[in-house]
Amino acid sequence: MHGAEVVEIGSGSAVECSRRLLSAIDGGNLKALKRELARASRISGTLLPNRAQSALIEEQRELLGAIIERMNLSLAGYEPCSKEAILLLGHLANAA
Repeated sequence: MHGAEVVEIGSGSAVECSRRLLSAIDGGNLKALKRELARASRISGTLLPNRAQSALIEEQRELLGAIIERMNLSLAGYEPCSKEAILLLGHLANAA
C-alpha cells in the first residue's frame, strides 16, 4: 500500500490514538474511523508493566477507553456521538 503508515499492533499511547481518531473524524472517512477505534481499543486495553505505568498514563488510557465505548455505541446507531466525547478526545490529544 503506497503511503500507508506501518504501526505495530498495540503500540502507541492514548494521546496518539486520540490524535488519530480526531483526524479520522475530521476526514469524514467512516472506514478509517472504525479502523482507528479498533486500534485505540487494543491500546487502551493493553496492560503495561507496573514500572512503565504512571497515574497520568493510566488515567489517559481509562478516559480513552470510555470515549471509545461511547463512540462504538454511536456507530452502532444506539445513540449519537456526543460533543463531549469529541471535546474529551481533543483534550486528550493535546496532552503532553
